[in-house]
Amino acid sequence: MNSLSRFYAARGFEKIARVYLQDARYGYLRWGADGKVRQLDRLHPSLTAPVEHGPTANFGSSVQQLDVATVVKASQVVSSEIVLSKLIERLMTIALENAGADRGLLILPAEDDHLIQAEAKAAGDQIEVVLCQKLITGVNCPESIVRYVIRTRESVILDDASKPNIFSEDDYLRGRPAKSILCLPLIKQGRLTALLYLENTLSSYAFPPDRIAILELLAAQAAISLENTRLYSDLQEREAKVRRLVDSNIIGISI
Repeated sequence: MNSLSRFYAARGFEKIARVYLQDARYGYLRWGADGKVRQLDRLHPSLTAPVEHGPTANFGSSVQQLDVATVVKASQVVSSEIVLSKLIERLMTIALENAGADRGLLILPAEDDHLIQAEAKAAGDQIEVVLCQKLITGVNCPESIVRYVIRTRESVILDDASKPNIFSEDDYLRGRPAKSILCLPLIKQGRLTALLYLENTLSSYAFPPDRIAILELLAAQAAISLENTRLYSDLQEREAKVRRLVDSNIIGISI
């Protein structure tokens, strides 16, 4: 866990690094390794201090309140997948499970705009994820909220979308029964890599601070994983092109 903490800290993901450090400290405590606990406390005094909320903790989330095992497991699942379609399916399933949402969208950049690339719905204990390519319109989502997050790269949460708010005039909100709405930007090295849109159509205040904190950490890991899968996909495509060129040359030489 220490090495994972250093990995994320070096890349600017302080929240995730802190979670892994706390998990390591808890493990040392359970094993009775008091020397390692004292060493961690000496090197990282903030581990035993209250968490300070940075610019991304807009909703009063506290990493100390998180279920560390849940965060670590979710991050490992997301980071282990290198096939884009499978990564999206796992990401959306984990997001809905941990957020308490009954519908979610993953929105990715596409040429000069963004497209909805996946839609997830919860029905009982099952979560269905469908890959798609849909435009951002008032039919599919609150376009004003999504465009705001794309433009500002700031999260938006509506605890009760039925009450007056700055997005009340959105066609989707006027025609849909969504109660709670959360839209998170997925950012890697200052670049917007995706948006995660979640809603609960039955309950207001469905996204409390502890759930949002988990999603923020998951979003940070997902931004890295989405970028890695794109690079992997590009590499595979280049290799396939080279293979086709080699094969065609062999056929030409034979003729």
